[in-house]
Amino acid sequence: MNFLQAYRTGFGWILKFKRAVFLAYLINLLLVIIPGFVIADRIQASLGHSQASLNLVEGYDDLWYKSFSSTARGLASTFHPTLAAEGALWDGLDRFLTGNLFQVQSGLSYLFALYWLLWIFLSAGFINLFLDREQSLFTGGAIFFFRFLVLGILAAIIYWLILGKLYPYLNHLMKSFTRETTDERIIYRYAVIKYAFLWGLIYLVNIIVDYSKVMMVFENHRNILKGISAAFKFISKHLKGVLLLYLLTGLSWLILAFIYGYLAPGIHQSTWSTVLMAFLFSQLYILLRIATRCWFYSGEAALVTASTSQ
Repeated sequence: MNFLQAYRTGFGWILKFKRAVFLAYLINLLLVIIPGFVIADRIQASLGHSQASLNLVEGYDDLWYKSFSSTARGLASTFHPTLAAEGALWDGLDRFLTGNLFQVQSGLSYLFALYWLLWIFLSAGFINLFLDREQSLFTGGAIFFFRFLVLGILAAIIYWLILGKLYPYLNHLMKSFTRETTDERIIYRYAVIKYAFLWGLIYLVNIIVDYSKVMMVFENHRNILKGISAAFKFISKHLKGVLLLYLLTGLSWLILAFIYGYLAPGIHQSTWSTVLMAFLFSQLYILLRIATRCWFYSGEAALVTASTSQ
């Protein structure tokens, strides 16, 4: 099976297990809905029946936001105008490309940890579902959760070393190289090289972690190091297919993201019907984003299944 066949097979598995994907979406929604109501309550308390509440119906009120953010604590401190409409997408992409993706505000640290544990469980469940269709999402998650957790901790340490240690070092190195340079083109080239190297390394680690998960389930490795070793062997043997499949699936996610960024309703929603439509549209994007995340796993599982059976 080549990478295109694995790509199509993975998409077919997503459609086949669409109920599990929708269930994962509902779990994600339940995780954030209570914090969302908490933030909404703080905003409502701040606005009351003031003129700012009327101004926000028509658009953005910067004066109110500055007053609100100066006193906001905990979850309320995480509210920012960039989270509205396509702003959340561009803010996420900016944090991703600049290496700030794992810098979490204090008000969201416990929620981020819970979300991380949830997706360790769900990733175990989905990969097991794609490889062993007789078991449910929750059964697979329970069987492989602790193995995936150890792997996740190891991956988190590596990501921290890359973004927390290597990234600042590259910034320092770039400044030393360009300290006496006035040509912006040279500085730009150094920046491109820096980010290409950094995120190429991140993607490589991510690919190895993904295939380690797949191999642990496929070959039922209880030893994490054996799963990682099996992943290295598979990737080195099928490097071209692994990279092309990852890039193609990643391109599908980028197309989805940019379509949402182009079509996402703005902040000028002043009636319940338009607010509801904006909410439903954003939730559809989140559902498809979760499906795309599962597509990575299903495509990789399809490639491993077909390649090792030949």
